[in-house]
Amino acid sequence: MSDEYYVKLTGNLMEGRSPDLAAQFLSDSFHIPWETGRTYFNGSPTVLKKKLDRETAEKVCHRLRNTGAECEIEAVPDLGFTLELVEDSPEASPASNPEPAPEPAAAQAPAQEDDFSLELVDAAPAPAPQPELQPPAELEDELHLDTPDPSPQQAPDRPPAQPPAPPPPPGPTAASGLDAPAPASGPPPVPTGTPAESEEDKSEQVDIGDVSTDVGAGVGGMLPQASTAPSFRRPGLGRAEEGQGGPGKKMLLPLAAGAGLLALAATAYFLLLTEPAPPPAPAAPQATTQPQTAPEPVEIDNSMIIALQRDELNVRFDNLLGTIATWQEEFAANSAQASTPEQLKAALKTDMGITEQDWQDPWGGSIEIRIGENGFKLVSPGPDQELGNADDVLKEQ
Repeated sequence: MSDEYYVKLTGNLMEGRSPDLAAQFLSDSFHIPWETGRTYFNGSPTVLKKKLDRETAEKVCHRLRNTGAECEIEAVPDLGFTLELVEDSPEASPASNPEPAPEPAAAQAPAQEDDFSLELVDAAPAPAPQPELQPPAELEDELHLDTPDPSPQQAPDRPPAQPPAPPPPPGPTAASGLDAPAPASGPPPVPTGTPAESEEDKSEQVDIGDVSTDVGAGVGGMLPQASTAPSFRRPGLGRAEEGQGGPGKKMLLPLAAGAGLLALAATAYFLLLTEPAPPPAPAAPQATTQPQTAPEPVEIDNSMIIALQRDELNVRFDNLLGTIATWQEEFAANSAQASTPEQLKAALKTDMGITEQDWQDPWGGSIEIRIGENGFKLVSPGPDQELGNADDVLKEQ
């Protein structure tokens, strides 16, 4: 803690007291104008900016309280730093406003046409790249679904289909018997049919559905694989799928819809990433420990301090002379025996309890007592601590 103190006026007066006496004391001791001194008692604290030792500061407060002013002393703060109000600015924050990173050299090249493209592919995994093959004549015949087939009545008159140029695949094609010529005679098949024929039609419809799926997959980009698949073709299949667009077109519709949704999601995600960040909220001002409305401290020169110390010395002289007068009345026998200053101080210490500290002036010097014909005389060497100069303080009984 610092050994120096300030005198602080609280700005209040004791009950029933006027600020005139306190303003007059400030004018006499601190050379503060009387009108200015009256404004120090309007309820706002005022610090007399002069560093004093604790004893002097307490004495100044004692004199001010006698005039009716409320005051106190406070230690001079010994701070090794100062607090400043700092506000964060958007320009000072690298995180909130980062500088754009330099673009790489590759970014300066012109964009290619296929930098970003949306391609519709089949749900099945893409096969390894193979050389482009021409589908056989039989498969071309299967793909032309829009060509109307002959009616069942004309089927017996049509000659059997010639085998394709490449050898037919073994297995179901030979066993199915669909490539065999139809019987030359017999009534035409009735659409409603018998129960047995209905069951046979259902089984054939299932097989045709599977074949249609294979054909659609071949249209989606798997022609090399479809060329090796067996051919299952039922008369009237082209007319049944003529109004429905074919299984290949049906598969492309959900793929196109999914691709559109994917494009919309990618666009929304890109917009969210490129949306500018909101500006940072202004930082709250940091609190400071310094008062904002306190008046400026009053500068006190050394002459004010010396004047206060002289007033304190005069008060001490009055107390000593009053104690000596009381001692002479109560201890007349002892006073008659004290003929030297040393004997007088020893008798006062024994009879009245006056110590060596009571014989010191505010500057640390010793107060001398001289015995004269008309009474006692007290002398202080003053601020320079040397007797015989103009600053000596003298008071007689």
